[in-house]
Amino acid sequence: MTDEFKTIANKGGEGYYTEKRSKFLAFAHHVETVDEVRTLLDGYRKKYYDARHVCYAYMLGPERTEFRANDDGEPSSTAGKPILGQINSNELTDILIVVVRYYGGVNLGTSGLIVAYREAAADAIAHCQVETRQVEEIVSYQFAYPMMNDVMRVVKEMAPRIVSQTYDNTCEIKLSIRKSEAEQLRQRLAKLAFLVAFLLTAVTSTAQMKWNDRYQQYINQYKDIAIEQMLRWKVPASITLAQGIFESGAGQGDLVRRSNNHFGIKCHGWTGRTVYKDDDAKNECFRAYDSAFDSFEDHSRFLATGQRYRSLFSLKTTDYKGWARGLKAAGYATNPQYADRLIELIQLYKLYELDKAKGYDKFMAQHAKDHSVSGQPLHPIKIYNKNYYLYARRGDTFRSIGEEIGISYKKIAKYNERDRDDRLQEGEIIWLKKKQKKAPKDYKKRLHYVRQGESMYSIAQSYGIRLKSLYKMNHLKPDYDLRIGDALRLR
Repeated sequence: MTDEFKTIANKGGEGYYTEKRSKFLAFAHHVETVDEVRTLLDGYRKKYYDARHVCYAYMLGPERTEFRANDDGEPSSTAGKPILGQINSNELTDILIVVVRYYGGVNLGTSGLIVAYREAAADAIAHCQVETRQVEEIVSYQFAYPMMNDVMRVVKEMAPRIVSQTYDNTCEIKLSIRKSEAEQLRQRLAKLAFLVAFLLTAVTSTAQMKWNDRYQQYINQYKDIAIEQMLRWKVPASITLAQGIFESGAGQGDLVRRSNNHFGIKCHGWTGRTVYKDDDAKNECFRAYDSAFDSFEDHSRFLATGQRYRSLFSLKTTDYKGWARGLKAAGYATNPQYADRLIELIQLYKLYELDKAKGYDKFMAQHAKDHSVSGQPLHPIKIYNKNYYLYARRGDTFRSIGEEIGISYKKIAKYNERDRDDRLQEGEIIWLKKKQKKAPKDYKKRLHYVRQGESMYSIAQSYGIRLKSLYKMNHLKPDYDLRIGDALRLR
């Protein structure tokens, strides 16, 4: 695997070729997404509306695996293919070349067309600055503030580019590094991860606990499986979630990453898969699970069948304080502040409200049973506009997401109004069910004002609206030239 590729500079280049009064205007652009390609093509078709043909070819991705060539009415393989041939012969990627033809009244024949489109594309490339770029990968890492010096030492030694960083009780840093070095960076940061839960405890034990977005994300991801467990095993959902947050560092701890163990349960007669890590003693044995659901299920079973926890089940599921103190008294944890920390978490995030639940979201609960693809952690699923969505990661495809979620990748592509083979960009929203026709009721009297870089498609995705519906409710046609500042109705 190479971690370098050739592309053109952002300013692009233009070319020109003429033959028997036919004019061929060529334009080369640096692009990284199919969305960018579509926007540029729409612009050329509008600008050169009087031209006979607007042909193109593009290549995307460091691995050069996503490409397309279009003849736009010219005889098959006489336009798009020669353009693509020039891209390939120069070993370029992340490039779009558009060639506009004005017909001169004389047919050029198959060979003449091939030459003309090839030379026009070659001239555009010749007027571009070719650059060699590194394939970079984003590595995100969350950590407690006291770990700052250790984290920054790793950053200094490996020299990744800092994309963003936020500092609070819990900090997050996003790093971009050469792809061949990304795994080494992850491993070095992972060695620091076992300190997360301990340090978070140290930080919060000296001051009032503060609301933490990562904790809330953990709650959103696992609350339905916690309710399911409560209805089955009678362990309060609030207790399950608070223990999961505390024991796993909100899902970021080393034990979760290596074994899906959210509750720090040690082997103690376990016959399944195991992992070892230092805890109260060195190199202790911990249970390992295939999924988060298996960990939550075993946690409930562990409490329900454990002799020392039997008295807890005489308490109501709404008595979270009694459960927290009972767990500490029964020896679940050695931390003297354990019960207080659980109670603080439950009260701060109002987890006690879940203890009254009579039902749960089965789709979200099912996701906890899903198995990761290619060793990657499961995507957190979010809910908005009566739908479910996730954010694509680097390297994701509709197929890989479909395999993880258990939904046909063809359906997911259709829900997102995309080609099933489209390349996904890191951070883009992927909807998991058919989108709504309107935004939520909150937007009844609110408008969306178009910002730089937005398209009708990206706006529709942001609100979970079907693209066709967004055009219809604003009385616009698909060829409308969207402008910054345009006001769009959302319902």
